[in-house]
Amino acid sequence: MKCRHCDAPWEHAWEYCPQCERNYGGAKYPATQTDEELREIGLTLRQIRTAFAGVVLGGGETIHQAHLEGMFGGSPRWVAEGEKDPETDWSEVPDWKLEQGFSTLWFFDVEGWRFYLPAFMCWSLRNWRTTDSITADALVWNLAFDKWGIPLNCARRFESLTRDQSEAVYAFLDHLDRYSGEADAGEAIRSYWHRFRKD
Repeated sequence: MKCRHCDAPWEHAWEYCPQCERNYGGAKYPATQTDEELREIGLTLRQIRTAFAGVVLGGGETIHQAHLEGMFGGSPRWVAEGEKDPETDWSEVPDWKLEQGFSTLWFFDVEGWRFYLPAFMCWSLRNWRTTDSITADALVWNLAFDKWGIPLNCARRFESLTRDQSEAVYAFLDHLDRYSGEADAGEAIRSYWHRFRKD
């Protein structure tokens, strides 16, 4: 194979190019956060916070309820699990819930997914380089339209977002595509979010 940046011969996509020293996403070796990347993270966080300001959970599933994988909707146990999540603003969701709750991304109803999405994106931008959790990866996979052919209810979820919110999702994925060294964010962009790129 060849490097996507300089066309040099490149054996493994997960390594750095021996010629231009860039990974798949384009970040230069060593993979430390440069001032430029930190500035971009700050701008993307601000874009997410602005786009999703005022989004409420409403009658949507909480993160503890989504852990039940939709099996107990309305039951006493389901109600009790919801009481473990008193947050009324997505920015109040504690980091530990997001770091440990990546599996919930597939089981939220539309309202729950829209409420927790910005929290997961902000957590991922702040932590993807240092965490051992696969939360950031799981979020990117969740944003790929019908990845692996699994019916993920993508259309209803994605269409629930405003234009500004969809542009914030694109900005999040674009950042990871350019800095993470993984191909998944680019695949997610091409699957749906490319239409929200701001020129």
